[in-house]
Amino acid sequence: MAGEEQQIKKRKKGHAQQHQLKRQGRRSYKEDQEIAELEQRLRDGAPPRGSNPLAAQEGAGATTSYAAARTFDELPLSQYTKDSLKKHKFVTLTAVQRATLPHALAGRDVLGAAKTGSGKTLSFLIPLVEKLYRAKWTRLDGLGALVLTPTRELAVQIFEELRKVGHFHDLSAGLLIGGKAVAEEAARVHRMALLVATPGRLLQHMDETPGFDTSGLQVLVLDEADRILDMGFAATLDAIVANLPKERQTLLFSATQTKSVRDLARLSLTDPEYLAVHAEAATPTPLKLQQAYMVVDLDKKMDVLWSFIRTHLKAKTIIFLSTCKQVRFVFEAFRKLRPGVPLRCLHGGLKQARRTSVFYEFCNEKAMVLIATDIAARGLDFPTVDWVVQADCPEDAATYIHRVGRTARYMSSGRALLLLLPSERGGMLKLLEDAKVPLTQIRPNPSKQQTVTPALQALLSKDQELKDFAQKALTAYLRSVFLQPKKDVFDVTQLPVEDFAASIGLASVPKLRFLRRVKSGPGGKSREEVIEVGGKAALQEEEEQAEDSEEEEDGGEEEEQEEDAAAARRAGAASTSGRASASPAAAAAAAAAAAAGGKKGKRAAGLEELEEQQAAKKLKGKDGGARKANGGAAAEAAGNEDDEDDFLVVKKRNVFAEPEEEERLMKEAAAAAEADGEDGKKKKKKKKQKIKVGSVSGNRMVFDEQGNALDPLAQLAKEGLGDEAAEAAAAAEALSAREGVYVVASRPEERFKIAADLMRRRDKEDRARLKQLKKEIKLEKKARARAATGLEEQGPVATLGRGSDDDEEEEEDDDDEGGSGSEEEEEDEGRRRRGGRGGRRGGDDSEDGDGGEGSSDDDDGDGGDGQRRGTKRPEVAHFGMARKDGGAGAGAGAAGAKAAAPATSLAEQEALALKLLSMRR
Repeated sequence: MAGEEQQIKKRKKGHAQQHQLKRQGRRSYKEDQEIAELEQRLRDGAPPRGSNPLAAQEGAGATTSYAAARTFDELPLSQYTKDSLKKHKFVTLTAVQRATLPHALAGRDVLGAAKTGSGKTLSFLIPLVEKLYRAKWTRLDGLGALVLTPTRELAVQIFEELRKVGHFHDLSAGLLIGGKAVAEEAARVHRMALLVATPGRLLQHMDETPGFDTSGLQVLVLDEADRILDMGFAATLDAIVANLPKERQTLLFSATQTKSVRDLARLSLTDPEYLAVHAEAATPTPLKLQQAYMVVDLDKKMDVLWSFIRTHLKAKTIIFLSTCKQVRFVFEAFRKLRPGVPLRCLHGGLKQARRTSVFYEFCNEKAMVLIATDIAARGLDFPTVDWVVQADCPEDAATYIHRVGRTARYMSSGRALLLLLPSERGGMLKLLEDAKVPLTQIRPNPSKQQTVTPALQALLSKDQELKDFAQKALTAYLRSVFLQPKKDVFDVTQLPVEDFAASIGLASVPKLRFLRRVKSGPGGKSREEVIEVGGKAALQEEEEQAEDSEEEEDGGEEEEQEEDAAAARRAGAASTSGRASASPAAAAAAAAAAAAGGKKGKRAAGLEELEEQQAAKKLKGKDGGARKANGGAAAEAAGNEDDEDDFLVVKKRNVFAEPEEEERLMKEAAAAAEADGEDGKKKKKKKKQKIKVGSVSGNRMVFDEQGNALDPLAQLAKEGLGDEAAEAAAAAEALSAREGVYVVASRPEERFKIAADLMRRRDKEDRARLKQLKKEIKLEKKARARAATGLEEQGPVATLGRGSDDDEEEEEDDDDEGGSGSEEEEEDEGRRRRGGRGGRRGGDDSEDGDGGEGSSDDDDGDGGDGQRRGTKRPEVAHFGMARKDGGAGAGAGAAGAKAAAPATSLAEQEALALKLLSMRR
């Protein structure tokens, strides 16, 4: 059964393949017939060279060829293309399509110029798809058609239109733009028949991708040709054209077409057809576009933009600025101020994914503000844009035409507003008048104006990143104005830079220097002229801000800097007075250092102080007496100055106050070194200080209000202790309980002496008690040893017991409280844990009851209950601090040791001892 099913599947598969082959054969046959008919029709109905199909249709002798077509069905197009156009509702030809498509379908080079939004994209996409279809192009034939665009967004838009036109065609198409993975594109680019690309990424694949062949190219298209042919893409375009075959069809389209013979020769055009559809029109801009301009001062431009956005919340607006940094700053600032309408920005500094996302978001929204650079000025088809605001003056009339072309697309209406500075008004209006651009001057409505400068200043004071954006935006704008070639329109020296900086929230403007070459005269040598923007005050403010930022990075505050400078001046004055009789040069240097202390930062002040100290050390050995007297007076004067302002004043040591002590120390050190040298002994290595847990390492220094060092005990004795009667009672109680140190005396020195004597006396008593306790323990051990020896002679009598759990917990608590036991106790504890012989025989060596005797510490201090033979001794801490949980004394322990116990044999004792040890472990 399984074999029969497989055979049935094979038969069905074979029938399907045969049917597919028949369909392909029939399709191939129909395609061949269609291609032959199209080629014949193209040859017969081609318009004459140099003719304009639009003019021929208007004349009396208009032909009946496809040059007179007004719909796509009337053109010699394949059925696949016609079906694709119908599917996407492209029926009627526009003016530029009627003029250019007949020549382009005939295989001629075309230079097409038309207004923005007139349908130029289909004018070059349909001819290249039809040419590859008639040539039966496959993916094995390599690259057949190439479309170059200046911007990524325009390339994405053209690729989407190409997919519409070639919907039913069996052609492979690809998109090559920056911002995507090169490796993924390189794996597929050699199989593409059509490519839409930006110049930079295409040249990269030509240089790096193996197997990418462009020698068989049939059609080359340059959209926005004037932009691609300018100096920005000159080297890249020349390298691309060098890799392309010379025998090809070339199509150039733009709203502002070039007629330069040099540019056309670079592209190897052969007898091109120049078709300027709207060359004779009254204006190069769309007919339904309302255009106006407004003269605005530079410091009022931000207010005008903010007021415009706030008064057009339901409109779809594009605002054009000159540089990416301006777009970034305006977008971030307005976004934080929340104008009430969605904001987006589009500039070259964004990642490609973000740029594409912004493009589609703006296309789909009904009300939004897009702040962009000129990358959105060419070719992009944004639907239903209401306003185009040019906040910065365009560089020429062509840029203006492309910017305003983002609105009033095809048959739609739109509005455009141009903001001009007073210095730009005359030159720019003349350029636009020569280009036949109609403009109407308008003025802002005072009742609708809103000021945004205070809000920007508040934002910049809180947000350091936004402040950096503002500074970079200011610099970028001034640089762009300076680099503009038309100096009759753009003059950076006439700009009110300080007012503009204040309008965007900056407190000052940096001093900018732009260099330009100016010829001294006809035939003379060129010289360099420096143009400075921003005055000395602005430069000083910038330096002060830089110093403040450095101080913040170093961790200094403004008050600390002022106090350090004041202290440096005072130290300089003191040093000057001390050295007046010794060295006038040193006094002058100190005075200069004191004068410079108020201007320099903390680091400079520190260097000056170091120099003063070194100079003082050099002058130290010459006339010590005079320096000592003058130094003391200077120190006293400095102390008086410190009393006036005691906030964050740095205390400085007087180097002349204690020369005798320093000389004494130096002599003692020298004598010790000589003694070591005479004895020939090696210097002992300094022992490393070991950190002991619970102990205090090092000496603690306490300083009084005058900066003098005090002993901690003396400081403790100086503190006020309350009423003398209450203090006396507390002292008596403390002395009886031996807790704490309470001393009553009228003078601090007496309190210190009494407290020190009391502590020494307590230490002496503690040592005596500890010595007596050790003697008692030793005697107790001997007595127990003698008793054990006598019992062994009389018979094996001993008692083994185990302390209760409560006793063990009490012992652990005693250990945690930090009581210090004797050395003998530690040794006996170690022998007990090792299971020594003496422990098994009756625990003679045990002290704390953990051994064989079975005794343990007992908090109620009754000395044992007869079965516990151990002793409880008080643990003594340093300075006479007795343990609060101290148990019974040595006498009670001795009495408990004499208690008798029932007799047991030696074997039973050993068995019990072993069992006890095993339980302990």
